[in-house]
Amino acid sequence: MNQYNLKPSRMKDRCGAITVLSAICLVMLIAFVAFAVDLGIMSTTDCELQSAADAGALAGARALSKSRASAINAACAWAGKNSSSKQAIKMIAGQDVEIGVWDDATAKFSALPESSTTVANAVRVTCRRDANHGNSVGLFFAPVLGVSTVGMKATAVAVNKGGTCGGIMALEKIYLNDRQVGRASYTDSYDSSKGAYSPSTAGKNGDVCTNGHLTLNNNSQVNGDARWWKYAKTPNASASQVTGKFESFEEQIQFPAIDPGDAATNNLNSKIKLSSKGATVLTNGQFTLTGVNDSITLAPGTYYFSTMTVAGGSTVFVTGPTYIYVLGQIDLRLGNLVNTTKIPVNLQIYPMGYGTYFYLPYYGQLHASIYSTQAHIYLDEKSAPVNFEFFGKMVGQKIRVWDTALHVDESLAFGGLRSGGEQIGKSGITLVE
Repeated sequence: MNQYNLKPSRMKDRCGAITVLSAICLVMLIAFVAFAVDLGIMSTTDCELQSAADAGALAGARALSKSRASAINAACAWAGKNSSSKQAIKMIAGQDVEIGVWDDATAKFSALPESSTTVANAVRVTCRRDANHGNSVGLFFAPVLGVSTVGMKATAVAVNKGGTCGGIMALEKIYLNDRQVGRASYTDSYDSSKGAYSPSTAGKNGDVCTNGHLTLNNNSQVNGDARWWKYAKTPNASASQVTGKFESFEEQIQFPAIDPGDAATNNLNSKIKLSSKGATVLTNGQFTLTGVNDSITLAPGTYYFSTMTVAGGSTVFVTGPTYIYVLGQIDLRLGNLVNTTKIPVNLQIYPMGYGTYFYLPYYGQLHASIYSTQAHIYLDEKSAPVNFEFFGKMVGQKIRVWDTALHVDESLAFGGLRSGGEQIGKSGITLVE
């Protein structure tokens, strides 16, 4: 007697259920295998893309001291040196590299259009493997489930902090002197991206620093930090003349040489017109405007002079982003150079001659970035009354001024200039995201 007494139809039902259950389990097993294997592929790809993005961002931020185009080219080149699954990373310059500003306070990157006059200090690089780049990530098991490829990306932001030393910087020495009663030389700061300078809201980041000797004569005052290289001569100054740090630093400031690029041949020299009084101001590369109360306006762009002299109460006006490279002496003592935008980065002056002098005006205002590893920046005529204010930042071989107000523009980073940069010791380039 069959004690189980199972009917054949029920046995068949159970066999059918097991078959269905086995099929479902097999699909789930394949799905888990696909998930595990393909997740590994995606994880490896993510690491490879991130390494490429990091390399590109660091290279781009380092090249910001040359130009926007240089930063983009460097970012693409160095990101492209990396690979993912033995494929070179493909970069689309206008899409994958952004030039912009990093705000430490908000930890936020803001991209800047090419037409922006704001000084960029950061580069954001995105490395992608997707259909648009023709290199989507191929999956191994997932096609069983109808998914054959996936798009992935990684992003990095690097900042060029443009140095950590100050706004008034010299390789050899800084002298802030006073002569006239009530007109002692002093520094303070403001942010031109937030509005015009106002004495009532002036900041205390008017920092000065030098690899050499620092002198603050008599009543000269630094509203900010005053720093010098530890092996330089002891400063002729006291901590009471400084509102911030009064101390030495370990490693010398390093200033990259000016890179004029093709400015010697690709410039607007030939477009310079006659002055308002009909004078020819450019002869054999020498810019000279010395007529009495004469004037001329330079169109925004690049200029390349052998010397530059403005005197006789005459004025040169610039109205937009202007870059002036000068091989020899610059003399503005009896004239002026007026940046009508009052945004210092819109007037970048590069004195290039070793041991030459850049004589600042005796009067008026100059809103500019002055960058030179070769020239001396002077306002040093003791016999003439001085009523001059400088707005921006400056680097020189020597800096020596009398009775001069130096207002440091905190928004201006030397690392973001067309030519030049600044750092103390090790690189100021940092990954922030």
